Amino acid sequence: MYVQQNKLLGKTSRIIKPYNCSFIATEGPNLLGKIDLAGVEMQYESQYTSRIVLNPNSFGQPLLYGFLGQSVTFLLLKVTYDEVNPYLLIEEDQYIEYYFDTNLTDLKYIGKLMMLSGNSTKRIPQIYLNNPSDYTVIIDVMVGNLTQSDIDSDNLTSNIIKMKGLYHNNITTDSIFNITTNNHGSTQFILLDYEGNVSLYLNYTEIDNIQVEEKSNLVRIDTKTDSTIYLEFLSRFEMYQANSRIHWSMQDSLNRNLTTELPGVDTVPPSITMNVGVLPVIEYIYTMHVNGNLANKFIVYPKDIINYFILSVNDERDGEIDKKNLAVQIRRYGELVNLVQIDEEGSYTILLSISDYANNTSIMNFILVIDVTKPVVTFVSENDIIPMSITTDASNQSLGISKEDITAKTVISVTDNINSILPEITSKDLSQIKTIDYTVTITDINSVEYMNIPTVGVYYVTYSATDLSGNNITYRKTINVTE
Repeated sequence: MYVQQNKLLGKTSRIIKPYNCSFIATEGPNLLGKIDLAGVEMQYESQYTSRIVLNPNSFGQPLLYGFLGQSVTFLLLKVTYDEVNPYLLIEEDQYIEYYFDTNLTDLKYIGKLMMLSGNSTKRIPQIYLNNPSDYTVIIDVMVGNLTQSDIDSDNLTSNIIKMKGLYHNNITTDSIFNITTNNHGSTQFILLDYEGNVSLYLNYTEIDNIQVEEKSNLVRIDTKTDSTIYLEFLSRFEMYQANSRIHWSMQDSLNRNLTTELPGVDTVPPSITMNVGVLPVIEYIYTMHVNGNLANKFIVYPKDIINYFILSVNDERDGEIDKKNLAVQIRRYGELVNLVQIDEEGSYTILLSISDYANNTSIMNFILVIDVTKPVVTFVSENDIIPMSITTDASNQSLGISKEDITAKTVISVTDNINSILPEITSKDLSQIKTIDYTVTITDINSVEYMNIPTVGVYYVTYSATDLSGNNITYRKTINVTE
């Protein structure tokens, strides 16, 4: 059926436009022509979607194909003119110019839409754009490319993309529903400009490296095709919050996506958990056992301190952070010079710090006493065989000779140098700290252990002294016990 137009009215508009997976030609209410696009498919391995602005009277603007090189297999351009401007309502003025880098003198024209397609051997070369008008023109770009096995650095456009004046929530993502977990995941970043318009689509798979440049408030994203994206934020805080959002979404892309509202800002620092059983000697003073050689030569590296003291680092948003990322600052106690290692006995100030992607920082500060010298037991006699009498040496003859009796008879002192190493920085009296664990063990010839020596005979006594740093020394003597 054809609807006859009213001849009393103005000329009926004739329009070609997309409609229900087709392009149709209309005249007023009448459909005069149709091409069904169902089944039309262009394969691609990588895609890049962006928006560019052609300034008035700009010429030779390269149409960057993002991370895909200088030749592609699919190209779609949608051109938007400022249609509220009466000067751009004139049909003859709605055009831009373009030319291929393979023929710089062959000037071609685009009205509102252009689509080109090629294949893996016949590709679309680099295009340059001109805007001869006095008004701004906006172009939305979709580019696709099949794998190009021989692509190298000579094929790539020197592509640096910069966006300025950004807030952290200018970084958003698409939203893909994960039916397995009933969560929304994501596959690509959608970068909004300062006005909230889409400026760039960036697939996660295209990203090679992300780093922050703190002095310039920049997040730099390097891609697998050597293109670089610089995102400049309004402040250092916004930059780090954006960095946090980027890593958070990529860590679990099947279940995470970014909107302008969620997730909110991250201001919670990571938590540092110490190993179980690592306890201070007193008020933030710790020791650790170090094995030295016969000449007491040793080296304690920062990684040794981390492994001995730290169990894990966890962050509310970023999850578990590798404890290897802890920064370790070592100084001699009371000094300001940073050391790369510890190779002498003494007291050291240790500062551990770690930051999450949002630059929230946790700090752990303590004093570490390094002591590799074993305690010393000084004996009354150097002889290894010591005579004792139950009658004269036992403080309680009914019980026999006790361990205390043996110590009183044979030992002058038990000493350790850690008392001279411990720093005097605590309100508590260091003299009250038990710096040496001293024990005496009594056995007979059959290795039966005794608490006291009740009868005459031959017994063996083992003296053991262990200091706060775990340095241990043992001595063994024989006791001949008589009535």
